[in-house]
Amino acid sequence: MEPIEILLVEDNPDHAELTQRALENGNVANRVFWVKDGAEALDYLY
Repeated sequence: MEPIEILLVEDNPDHAELTQRALENGNVANRVFWVKDGAEALDYLY
């Protein structure tokens, strides 16, 4: 089974940090990729 990666799309760095911290505190071990907007998300996906 391949590990699942999480794509976090958030333009506010403080919110992104809070989300990543919450995932870590919840023992989510998945790799998280943070991008700042929809265009970056599409670039990441394609």
